[in-house]
Amino acid sequence: MATYLYECASCSQKFEFDLSMKEYDPKGTYPCGFCSSTNTRRVITVPFINFAGDGWASKNNRVVKQMQAKNQRLASREREQKGDGVIPQLAPNVEGQRVDSWSEATKLARAKGKDTSGYEKQAHKENLRKQGKVL
Repeated sequence: MATYLYECASCSQKFEFDLSMKEYDPKGTYPCGFCSSTNTRRVITVPFINFAGDGWASKNNRVVKQMQAKNQRLASREREQKGDGVIPQLAPNVEGQRVDSWSEATKLARAKGKDTSGYEKQAHKENLRKQGKVL
């Protein structure tokens, strides 16, 4: 059985007929259920079709969008864990006391009786950078 929608030209009411394919006559007119007029015409409607299942484009599009959102979340977490590629650099300090240069850190460490070999290496690199000689 199929449901056909008709509209009455006399009273402008819409009504439905349930007819089998054999009973339906495309040229026939069916009487209005409200005013009994035979001046009716069929209204063509677009049927709603929902394709369920895994193989249809609507589901595939939804899954693709879900995967894109998931990948964006994962990428942001990876960036957070990597620290966005920021490489930490040593700051010249002696026992937590921050100074402006490695040369000053060497002098301060020597004054406190500390081993200055690590400070001297950094001071040498710092001096080369100042002179424009990159390592």
